Amino acid sequence: MDKLLLAYLLLTGGLAFSLSNFLLVGLHLALLILVVLTSRYAPRPIRVLYASLVVPLLYMELDSLSGLAGGRLYDPEVLAVERWLFGDPTPAMWMSEKLPWLLLSEFLHFCYLAYYPLLVLVAVRLYLKTTERITLNYLWCLQAATFSDYLIQMNFPVQGPRPLFPPLAESLHGFCWRLCHYLCGEGAAGAAAFPSGHVTFAMVVLFFCWKHEREGFDIFAPFCLGLSLCTVYGRFHYVVDAMAGTLVALVFVVSGPRLYSLMESRQDRVPSPEKDLLERER
Repeated sequence: MDKLLLAYLLLTGGLAFSLSNFLLVGLHLALLILVVLTSRYAPRPIRVLYASLVVPLLYMELDSLSGLAGGRLYDPEVLAVERWLFGDPTPAMWMSEKLPWLLLSEFLHFCYLAYYPLLVLVAVRLYLKTTERITLNYLWCLQAATFSDYLIQMNFPVQGPRPLFPPLAESLHGFCWRLCHYLCGEGAAGAAAFPSGHVTFAMVVLFFCWKHEREGFDIFAPFCLGLSLCTVYGRFHYVVDAMAGTLVALVFVVSGPRLYSLMESRQDRVPSPEKDLLERER
């Protein structure tokens, strides 16, 4: 897990250097040092769980790294596919009109807001209720899937419906809607809609909880499904974005555990001072 994060930081740090964004390069170097120190010296629970905090932190740099696309936006291409699949108007326009209920809107936007707390809560619950290995496997798959989303978003920037389509009807503007759109306006990346990272996260959570922690699945499934539905209902993403996010998640929930086990077996063959100490203690 640490190596995957370090590799991503080195790659994106190099991309920042290619864009002459030396402030971002400096921040990457600082984060690289922090990751190394955390992985070596932090208490064990922090060493396992810190990745759930780093993943959303790296989302904040996507607008800077979207310069890789030379300022081009790919909404016309994504919208063309969306209209070919679903017709015009697109689901992002008509879904809220077909379901114009304030309570539904508020619940879905609450689920959308719950994305960041869920990143931590799911990891903590898996750590407490399953094994450390399952938790590390989950976090590795989540990192790999999310970083894949980020790399696509840097090179294929898409704004999504929110800045292009009119907002939902005023009758659907409750507290959660207002807070959600305020936070999106203040801190969301401007062109990181394709693939939907929210949907990728939700699908990874559903898979791991269904396989390893059914009680957690019952708890988190309504929020994950509400979050996924809100991406389109709230006009944050096109359906194509959600489909792409689901595909990325499927790739890593199918192949990720095997890749993780393969790398883990290679790691186990590498001698380390910690392993030597454990052997002597035995």
